[in-house]
Amino acid sequence: IQQLRKDADLEIEQRIRVGYQTDDTAIADMLATWSDYIRGETLADELTADTPPADAKSVIVGEAKFPLWMNVVK
Repeated sequence: IQQLRKDADLEIEQRIRVGYQTDDTAIADMLATWSDYIRGETLADELTADTPPADAKSVIVGEAKFPLWMNVVK
């Protein structure tokens, strides 16, 4: 997520919404468990499972690969 922020050249104080899509229950559980921490560390207002847009980035966590994306909160 931090790399997505850097790639988008966001200012440090800009808030984002983060989306992901995974069928891997271990990844979904991990994201749910750590949601508050992840959102706090990345200035994300939301971290939600959804349908990925065409420009979603693929990320690898352990052996799982899944799409992740963000939108800037206006």
